[in-house]
Amino acid sequence: MFWMNSNDSLSVKMCFSARVAVSPYHTLLVALSFTFVLLCVGLAHAGPQQDYLDARADFYTLMKSNTQQQYRHNWDKILTPLHEFVQKYPQHSKTPSAYYLLGKAYTRLSEISHLRSDLKQAVSMFTRLEQNFPRSSLADDAMYLRAQLYQERYSEPKKAAKLCVNLIGRYPDGDMRAAAERLLKQSGYTQAQLAHEKSSSQHSVVDNSLTDIRYSIDPERVRVVIETASAVRFKQAHLGAPARVYVDIPGAQPSSKLADEYKVEHEDSVVENIRLGYSNGTARVVCDLKEDTEYKIFTLDNPARIVMDIANTTAPVMKSETREIRNAPRAAEDHVDTLLANAVDGHVDMVSLPAKKSGNKRLSIVIDPGHGGKDPGAVGANNLYEKDVNLALSKRLARQLRNILDCDVHLTRTEDVYLSLQQRTAIANRHGADVF
Repeated sequence: MFWMNSNDSLSVKMCFSARVAVSPYHTLLVALSFTFVLLCVGLAHAGPQQDYLDARADFYTLMKSNTQQQYRHNWDKILTPLHEFVQKYPQHSKTPSAYYLLGKAYTRLSEISHLRSDLKQAVSMFTRLEQNFPRSSLADDAMYLRAQLYQERYSEPKKAAKLCVNLIGRYPDGDMRAAAERLLKQSGYTQAQLAHEKSSSQHSVVDNSLTDIRYSIDPERVRVVIETASAVRFKQAHLGAPARVYVDIPGAQPSSKLADEYKVEHEDSVVENIRLGYSNGTARVVCDLKEDTEYKIFTLDNPARIVMDIANTTAPVMKSETREIRNAPRAAEDHVDTLLANAVDGHVDMVSLPAKKSGNKRLSIVIDPGHGGKDPGAVGANNLYEKDVNLALSKRLARQLRNILDCDVHLTRTEDVYLSLQQRTAIANRHGADVF
């Protein structure tokens, strides 16, 4: 026979009489009883709580392996269970935490993949956490991380500043308030300034007019520049038969001094013609091409302009994303200090700083650590990355400048993220850099 011990519901004791033979029936009964107990124990540990804990464990396991992070299918293994959890249990106590992990995962993934879609997913996950669970202890964390993405990854300091102001107002006693105040200061905006802009926005009119169109040609590319009176949003597209690339600028009005068409009479130019049209409140700039080729379109500031770089060599249009994320594995330890300690003293080039501006404007210096994220730069002994050396040197230089000079010092990046050349110069312009 068998019985349950009253002191331990999970322990099972069996006792058989030495004088009584155990029948097959009794043996089957004991086996079935054991199976029932084990099934009950398994069910007690299953359910949404365990689903979340399993997904969380997988998340942190992947975060510890830089090598495993380089392949998309490893990310899918942690993202899929977390997405399934928030869909299946929309009101569970662990759902805010699942959204938080999703936001963190997509943030890290976007730093490696450099895909806009991954970055948008990170913002989306933090937004859902904040909106669906405003009383969660993670709501202010999500709002801050979203503001940080707007500031550092999207280069939209005003959006970041507005989120920081909302965070401070909504969670004045939250643990993210101090960080939000620092980020607000870094954005260059103040609460009073944002409040004034909000009150006067109904009476202001943004000038979206096109002020100039020009182009330049070199052996590698044709650069078409569309200058605008202020920063504008645009849509781009590529068409074939005949080949052409164009941008649509909603709300833009071409200047009367601009021509409707510009002939590009140059035998080495892949661009034959630049045409300007206007319909239903949208301006369209079209580049007629001799053949399909590679191109990229981006914006620059000071002055605001849209830049179309079109390759002069025939090449297929690059795909927007790739399944495998290629990056060399990181060094097992930090060798930057060793490298700097062994550096040989040599000639130092002196740099003359510009004269201090009049008034209370402090000298502004922006330091740009090269490479970063998916761009490791040169790889040295022991897998020492150039991007890590650049960042370490830049941080040391910033500390020295702050200690020696009466100036403001900023870095284009303070962690291992990828920035395009346009993003780097935009950061310098935003800080009003006197030295870059």
